[in-house]
Amino acid sequence: MRVLVISGRTARHPWSHGPLVAAACDAMIARGHTVSLAAQSVDDEAMFARCEQVETFDSFDQTATDWPLGFAAWARKRRRVTAHDVSLSFSRVAAGDVWMPQEPSGAAWLARVRRSHSLPSQAIAIARHHGALRAWAFDAFLVTPPTGEHEPIRRVLAVGSTAMGEVSRALHRARGLGERVAKVDPFGMIPRPPMEEFSRLRESTRASLGIEPEQRVVLVSVPSPAGRLLDGLLVATAAAGERDRRRAPVLLVLARDCFALQGRAVKLGAAGQMRIMGLTHQMGAALAAADAVALPMRSARGLFENGGTTRLAADALAFGRPLLAVSGAPGYGMARLRSAGEIAPGLVIDTSSRGEWERAFSQLGNEEWLASASGAAAEIGAAMTLERFAGRLENLLGEVARERAEGRGV
Repeated sequence: MRVLVISGRTARHPWSHGPLVAAACDAMIARGHTVSLAAQSVDDEAMFARCEQVETFDSFDQTATDWPLGFAAWARKRRRVTAHDVSLSFSRVAAGDVWMPQEPSGAAWLARVRRSHSLPSQAIAIARHHGALRAWAFDAFLVTPPTGEHEPIRRVLAVGSTAMGEVSRALHRARGLGERVAKVDPFGMIPRPPMEEFSRLRESTRASLGIEPEQRVVLVSVPSPAGRLLDGLLVATAAAGERDRRRAPVLLVLARDCFALQGRAVKLGAAGQMRIMGLTHQMGAALAAADAVALPMRSARGLFENGGTTRLAADALAFGRPLLAVSGAPGYGMARLRSAGEIAPGLVIDTSSRGEWERAFSQLGNEEWLASASGAAAEIGAAMTLERFAGRLENLLGEVARERAEGRGV
């Protein structure tokens, strides 16, 4: 089977969808299929070295998003001239036979700009990324298809329950498309080391960060500017530290905007209970050092389960780390799963308020609960593998390829 993969910018860092695109390509190639890639840009060519053909939209302004219709037109041409049996698109603005958008909508992008920029820099950002503003206008006023083009889509692929809800909201106007949505389970991409190596990694990481053996550690990943969205978590952490610093939880943070988050923690009094590790290439070490993983930010509308946060939840379960998830956060549904013994691998928190986080920290301090939730997490996470996702993807692409060859399914 010849597969054409369409994507926006493919960066290596785990917060982007680049690793997911690369994993999908490698999985199809490992199963004997031929894969070609048409992308806005490729930051690391080694990620796609096994693809038969890699083409990039070289004329596009590489500092911008991939919203402008020029990229959609270029992708349409690639679909016409590249030999393939089925196409898989990870881009919101470019259609494929199977569509799995991993980028924010125009509305979600603008909300992020407003949250992370001052007024003058907002104007500059919108001017540079005017394609996103146009995409928001199309969605809001012109009621055009969500891809920004009118090509038929045979399937929409959603990863996890949160993505299914977002797909339903975004596609409610697309004629008949809702009946062709396929759901796949989330999956992790970070292998857990053998037990002895895992124990050494946990001890060395905690020691390097000055974390005492008896302290509980909560891992938080912040892929985008958070503004005040983490205030409830930070205030609860500060309050716990004031009561008993040695028994209060430590927030282990992986953040893109480390300086802004550190400033917010200082203002709210939580800096003493925070350790920032920085880039996500240390995710394995962070998961080993943690006792639980917090999912404190609701999914912004239009994100379709944006990249890293959903995979973080699956990776957390694979590492046996319970989830402390705010309702509506990407991956929060995994905290509601049940093990064979009917034990949940975490807690779902209604709102990201101080009181809710203080109750979650109280539960985290319960040795019996932590042990049972960790066991349930490891049991459930063992099934959430990339191999399982790849098998489901292969079956779906094969089904759509047959429909395409027979002229059915549109």
